[in-house]
Formats: sequence, structure tokens, C-alpha cells
Amino acid sequence: MLHTSGLAEPSLVALSSLPAKLMFRLYEHPSVADRVRRYNFLAPSPSSSAAIAGLPDIHAVVDRIATVGSVDACKVRRALLDQWLTSCASVQQLESADVTMVGEDSLLAASRQEDVDDGVEDDVDLLRAVYLLQHPDWCNQDTLMMLINRATDSSADGTSVSQQIRIIRCLFLLADLSTVQELSPCINWHDYLANLLYTAELRRLRVFAAGSIGSFEMVDKSGLVRALCRSRDDKSGPVAASLAIDFHLSDPLVWNAILHRLTKSNREILLCPLPCHSRDVLEAVNSLFEGKCSESDDCT
Repeated sequence: MLHTSGLAEPSLVALSSLPAKLMFRLYEHPSVADRVRRYNFLAPSPSSSAAIAGLPDIHAVVDRIATVGSVDACKVRRALLDQWLTSCASVQQLESADVTMVGEDSLLAASRQEDVDDGVEDDVDLLRAVYLLQHPDWCNQDTLMMLINRATDSSADGTSVSQQIRIIRCLFLLADLSTVQELSPCINWHDYLANLLYTAELRRLRVFAAGSIGSFEMVDKSGLVRALCRSRDDKSGPVAASLAIDFHLSDPLVWNAILHRLTKSNREILLCPLPCHSRDVLEAVNSLFEGKCSESDDCT
């Protein structure tokens, strides 16, 4: 079967007598991630997947091996899904402190655990998870609703903000926005994802440690921006500016604080329309870019 499917690689053939391990290894085959990158919206039926030249139909091979070797293929896929979708090595759950935002005079103590960005291997694992969910037995509305529920319920199984973001990425690799909106008409996915991303970034910067996305929605955004402006992390400046733009903060004092936190390498964010129309702030923005331009060889 491996030979006829174009999968007769030595490492796979060596596992021929171990069907369960072979099935696990097959789902790690490079063609899985390649298929999802190139054809993630392709109808996931055996006939359509087998028609892609140069890409073996891993689902069909695994199901056949499961039948011959008397292995529960569904159990194998569920184990891999748990590993690749939410339990990958780089997604560390944040144990949030039991505190609330109290305004500009207080910084929130964040968790001591650091949130780690997804690496290359984790991106591959996410594509593998998408492929698992494209199996003909799983690719249906129930699967999409499962992802929607897990992405929007932070209390489910201790799901962290990073894991919620990862699940949403998986969801939108499986379905387009209109399909997801039909299944979840009460959720504004643009705003929901933006709030999750802000929550994750604020935690990483040790500025915000509330326990749920609802806490971020309720917190005073001016207080968050001021907290970011007092952070020693250079990455806090662009986050503060983005937050002020997205939530239409127009207080000149807030924007003056933001301008002092931006560096030469991240001032480009100020090219966005600013909600603050204070003359002093606008002149300060112009002077920043004029100063940058005068230092550039391209402007001489």
C-alpha cells in the first residue's frame, strides 16, 4: 500500500509491522502541510484529494491501514488533534493573576509565565490539525461548531488566550468568513480576534493580567495605553499606538505619551489616521517623520 501510494520511504516501510505508529507517522508526512497550504479550501472527499498530482491521499492510506491492522483510526486522529491544535509545545497557558485594571496610576502584575509566539514547527502542526479536520467523517458543521465553541469559551478545559487564537486560525483555514458567520451570527469575529490579540500581547508585555477577554473589553483603554507607555519594553510603543487608534482615543496627553515611547524603527504606525486632532500632537508627528526623513539617504 505504501508503494502504490508513493509513500515507500524507508522510515515508513520500517513501521509496516506497527500499524498504529505508522498511522501517526503518516500524518506527519510533509505532503500534509503542503496540501493544506495549497488547497485548504478543497472539498475534503477521497476522490478530490486523490486527484491532486504529487500529493498522496494520507487519509485514505491511514483508513486502509486501520482496517487491515484493526486500529481505531478515529482515536489516532483525536490524539493527534489534541496535540497539534491546543497542546503544542510553544503554547504556554497563562495563569492569570486575580487582579483588575485600576487606572493610570497602577500597573497590573502579570503572570510570571511568558507567552511564546508560534514557531515554524507549530505552524506546521496547525496545518496538520486542519488536515485532520478535513477528513470526510469530520468535515461538517458539527466540527466547525466545535471549533467555534472552543474558540469563544475561555473556561473550556482551561483554554488559554493563545490557544483560542490558534483555534480561530484553524477555523478560518477550514471555512470562509461567511460560513462561520452563518453558524455564529452573534459574534463579530473581527472584533473578537482583535480583542484576543490585544489580550495576548498585553499579557506578554506584563501590562494586563485579567482572566478573560471580557475583562479586556470592560477595561479602561486610556489606562491601558498609559500603562504601556510606562513599560520599558520597546515593543509597548506600537501596541499603545494601535490601541489608541483602534479605540479612537483622542486625548492629547495620551498621544503625547505614545509619541515619547515610539522609536525610529516603529514610527510608521503613525501613518494611520489618528483620532487625535490636537495641533500640538499633529505637529509632533510631522516633526518625527521630518526628522526621520532628514536622516535618510533617500531624502537627501
